[in-house]
Amino acid sequence: MRFVTLLVILLICCEAKYVPADGIYALTEEMPQYQEGQEAFDDYVKQAAAQSENQGAGQVFVSFIVSTDGSLKEAKAVNPRSDQVGEDAVKIITGAPGSWLPGIEEGQPVDVKLVYPVRF
Repeated sequence: MRFVTLLVILLICCEAKYVPADGIYALTEEMPQYQEGQEAFDDYVKQAAAQSENQGAGQVFVSFIVSTDGSLKEAKAVNPRSDQVGEDAVKIITGAPGSWLPGIEEGQPVDVKLVYPVRF
């Protein structure tokens, strides 16, 4: 009987939604999307990196937040080989033409942190 009671309590508790303390989600019901499509974003990043002065610098991950209005904020290079390579990777991500659709949680737009690789 204790097991059944515990199971019922756990099931009820699991219905509660996780809200991060800082209000920035890593996973949402609907993840943010580049309005022109993922393929368009991938193509833009690939072309911009190919035109960069940092050819051969390898891969740099850029973390950024897609805010509730679809704008990008707090973009930073996670593992740059140099400050210049990191700055270039951030400029590529934040300089994408077009806009983002925000992440949605419980029907409301929320801030979502994403990480995207830039390959030089």
